[in-house]
Amino acid sequence: MKNGAATFAALGLALMAVACGSSEVPAMATATFPSPAPTTPLPSIYSPAGGGQQGHQEARSPSETGPPGVKGPSARASGDIAGESVELVFQAACGYPFYVPPDGAASVDFCGGQGEVLSVGLERLFVGTRKTGAEVALQFNLADGGSFVSGDGSCALTISSAEEHLFAGRFECTGVNNVAGGFPLNIDGTFRARMNVGGA
Repeated sequence: MKNGAATFAALGLALMAVACGSSEVPAMATATFPSPAPTTPLPSIYSPAGGGQQGHQEARSPSETGPPGVKGPSARASGDIAGESVELVFQAACGYPFYVPPDGAASVDFCGGQGEVLSVGLERLFVGTRKTGAEVALQFNLADGGSFVSGDGSCALTISSAEEHLFAGRFECTGVNNVAGGFPLNIDGTFRARMNVGGA
C-alpha cells in the first residue's frame, strides 16, 4: 500500500509538470519520523521487542507531564566522578515509555532541563532489590555528553512500587561504566512517576 501511494504521488507530480509545460519532474519532499522504539543504548531488555539502536541517543523534548502514559515524573541523584560532585534533578519524562504491570517489562526515561537523562529498563517488573544485569539496566546521560551504563552489577536497584499507577524506587551505584572509557560514575538517587495505564 505504501508503494502504491508513493507511485500515485509521483504520477501526480509528473502530470503537474506536463500541465505546466515543464519536462522535469519536481523532486519529492521526504520526511523523517522518529522510531517508536526506545533508542537509549541499554541492553536489549530496554526495548521489550529488542528494537533499541545500540549506541544511538535520540534527541528528547521533555515536558512537565511527559509523554502519554507518564504523569508527574521526578527523580534526583547525587554522586561523583573521580571526586568531582555530580547533582542531577529530573523533572520530566521523555522518550517512549513502556510499562506493563504487575510483572511485564518496563522502560522509563526521566529528563533534566539541560539534557540529562536517567533511563530505567527492566525485563520484568518486580518489588524489592536487584543488581543490574541481563534483566535490569540503568543509564545516566549527563548534560556534558557523558554517558554511563550499568548492566554489570555496579548498581543495586530497589523498586518500592510497580503498581498500575505508580512506578517508584531508588538506586545505589558504585563504578558505573563510562561509555567513552573515562572515569566511572558513583551515584545514588530516587525516582517516581505516576503511570497512566489503561487511560486512568
